[in-house]
Amino acid sequence: MTDTPPPTVSIYQNADHVAGILQQLYREPLIEAERREQAAEASGTTEKERGGSANLKAKAGLAGIGSAEAAFGGQLGRTVSDVNASASKLVRNFTYSQAYYLYLVRDQLAQRSQLRQVVGASDADAVQIGEFVEFKAAFRANEMTALLDLLTPDLIAEITYYVTRSDGVKKFDAYDDFEGLRVFSEKNEITARMRAELAREVARAVRTDFRAEKTREFYGTIGAGDDCVTAITLCDVGQFVVEDEDRILDGQWTVLGKVTSSVDHDIPILQRNKVLDRAKPEGVDHLLEELRKTVDRQTDKLPGEDADAYSDMFDLEFESRVAGPSFRVVPIAVYV
Repeated sequence: MTDTPPPTVSIYQNADHVAGILQQLYREPLIEAERREQAAEASGTTEKERGGSANLKAKAGLAGIGSAEAAFGGQLGRTVSDVNASASKLVRNFTYSQAYYLYLVRDQLAQRSQLRQVVGASDADAVQIGEFVEFKAAFRANEMTALLDLLTPDLIAEITYYVTRSDGVKKFDAYDDFEGLRVFSEKNEITARMRAELAREVARAVRTDFRAEKTREFYGTIGAGDDCVTAITLCDVGQFVVEDEDRILDGQWTVLGKVTSSVDHDIPILQRNKVLDRAKPEGVDHLLEELRKTVDRQTDKLPGEDADAYSDMFDLEFESRVAGPSFRVVPIAVYV
């Protein structure tokens, strides 16, 4: 890539990464602002001549004649010069934006042949860890992270509280006396609250292990068919230029990033977790299958339709692996 990079509109840009790369490329401090002054001076001279007719009389002593009156006719005049001088100064203040820094980084990396273009699996196979890459991809979210976005700790606690109390209501008919029913109700309430609090803390621990609060894992599909590869893109939530980090799921985007792993196949989705990565993918497959079966049993069938009609409306499949070849990349900027 040797052409000048086109202007971009970013939805994600790590300003620290861009500034650091730029300083390393130029081996100079980063200039954030600049002040330019331009002074100009102008001067001019204007000459005006003033004059008129005159008839002067004077007494003069002429030799041999004595005193006599003499008359002199002629023109009188004078020249007046006006000198005008002026000075002006123009001050301009410049501020360099992140868009300009990104432009310089892409341009310099391309000129130095340090930016590799990835358009398919064949290109990704040749990529080395630490290389800068640029690729276009359509993204999808990590399914487990997306699920955690819906199943928040508070929601899980409320569901647990509701289920426990609902199970207790079914046992009300077993008590004939009011005192026994009151004691059972109080115990059921305490049990429901204890279970809800435990469920909330477990959900928080799982979210912490997924690092869902500070980072987002998106899967970018590059290429098509047999030449398809997935770029596992790890984004810092705080570096999104827009308020909605899920904007990356809308359409196709270009990513400038640095590769952190070589191409691997069928990577488990729990690989980056500190605790859950101990679970084998086969075990995760089994748990997800049991979850799907549970949902199957709880789902009301659509009247007048066959038993599997609801499957056309809801996709209950959860993948335990990133299918096919994939590599990990830390994004520097995501733009279009």
